[in-house]
Amino acid sequence: MRRAALDWLGRRDYSRSEITRKLRRKFGEEVDLTSLLGWLEEHRFLDESRYLDVLIRSAIERGHGLLRLRQDLKQRGIDSKLIDQALSSLDVDWFAQARALRQRRFGHKPVTDQKEKARQLRYLQYRGFTGEQCFHALELRELDD
Repeated sequence: MRRAALDWLGRRDYSRSEITRKLRRKFGEEVDLTSLLGWLEEHRFLDESRYLDVLIRSAIERGHGLLRLRQDLKQRGIDSKLIDQALSSLDVDWFAQARALRQRRFGHKPVTDQKEKARQLRYLQYRGFTGEQCFHALELRELDD
């Protein structure tokens, strides 16, 4: 069991709940994983904060907003307190992130068509930006050029 866990963690980081799920799938539901998970954490093979940092950095680089980021982290089984702590310590201008994503995806031209504006708003909302951040991203000023 330890070897399987180390093999998986050697390839990439996992959350405690993800590695537990993988181990239970492979070795059965009745297996006691408490001591193994404790050993993995003690030797820092399993480190939730490191895993969280990597996920957050990666999501921001992919253009995800705060709402999507929070949802993805919860789906991965990470503790809400740990998520709140990690996200509150971020120094990210989400308005600038939304604007940069919009410009990268749709260009620098102002939106004049309502249908196109709705399409771009849906895209930004899907990526996890708030309504205010999305509308800010659609406002193109002379300063950007």
